[in-house]
Amino acid sequence: MHLALIEKSEDETELQIHLQALLSLEEKLKVWAQACPENILHKCLLIKAEKARLNGQKSEAIDLYEQAIAKAQENEYIYEAALGNELAAKFYLNWNKEKVASGYMQEAYYCYARWGSSAKTDDLEKRYPQLLTAILQTKQNNLGLSETFSSCLDKSSILNQTFQTNRSSSSISEDIDLASILKATQALSNEIQLEKLVSKLMQIVMENAGAKKAALILLNEDTSTLILKAVATTSKSIKLLDLPYQESKEIPTTLINHVIRTQKIIVLDDATQDSDFIIDSYLIHQQPKSLLCMPILGQGKLIGLLYLENNLAIGAFTQNRVEISHLLCTQAAISLKNAQLYNKLENYSHTLEEQVEQRTQEVRLTLKELQQTQSQLIQNEKMSS
Repeated sequence: MHLALIEKSEDETELQIHLQALLSLEEKLKVWAQACPENILHKCLLIKAEKARLNGQKSEAIDLYEQAIAKAQENEYIYEAALGNELAAKFYLNWNKEKVASGYMQEAYYCYARWGSSAKTDDLEKRYPQLLTAILQTKQNNLGLSETFSSCLDKSSILNQTFQTNRSSSSISEDIDLASILKATQALSNEIQLEKLVSKLMQIVMENAGAKKAALILLNEDTSTLILKAVATTSKSIKLLDLPYQESKEIPTTLINHVIRTQKIIVLDDATQDSDFIIDSYLIHQQPKSLLCMPILGQGKLIGLLYLENNLAIGAFTQNRVEISHLLCTQAAISLKNAQLYNKLENYSHTLEEQVEQRTQEVRLTLKELQQTQSQLIQNEKMSS
């Protein structure tokens, strides 16, 4: 506050008052920082950065901003990390370094959102829209997704949950989670080996969808059967399988069959109270609370299903989490097709190698027999002579 007033002050007396107050505060913070640097050091660094900025010491200011932000993040002071990023953004903006300022302002926005300050994120949106273009576009795209997403949902009595289609900055923390999921889809797109892709997909789903259990079912194109490929109970506990899903006791087959038939997303707030699937033996014995099952579609055709459950909370699969899972499945559909093709090519290559090796052995054997026959004919010729 004193630094801001020093910058704006035109009265010399008032300026000296704020300078003296700032010096006094710095002395206190310096003592406290020596006693407990984890709690205070980032504050001291941020004040020094602002003083360097006011004195036109740009290189010193850059270094001090970075140190202040790093220390605040290291010790989980989210608000101070947000403030440090915001002040650094203003510093670069005044220096006409808009691209650099944009990066800092976006990070400040994310930090304020994680801290839960929707008023601050709203303020940044109004004052610095040119620096927050990427975030504002993401929010707009998410809004459009929300408005069209209902076309994928089963509108029957299966859905107990009512989704909200309008969002405000109060839900921005979930939007940020969605942005991080978009980064996770890049990790999926880079994986081409099927087993590794399945494991990575299950890990990402468990970490981000609010599920306590997940299962992945994929179509075997050669046999046109749906195979249970993986079941996860935590992001670290993933069991890879290869059996027809109907034979598994770890998933509700009645629910799975419905999604296969309708190719619609099913969300159950409380599966123990839903009459549509009350007779399913898995649901009777396991009594899970929240369920989510969605088809994985590739070029409009069913290539698999993702099943999620939470046995602790009712209504665990919010609209945001459904959208996150849907985005993952959209990327997974592309990656799975690529991985399956790569797997086929590997198998074909391996088979071809085996065939070549077998043919080579046959040729060698034939050649050996010919040599033996030739040798025998020569021997017979000699004996005859």
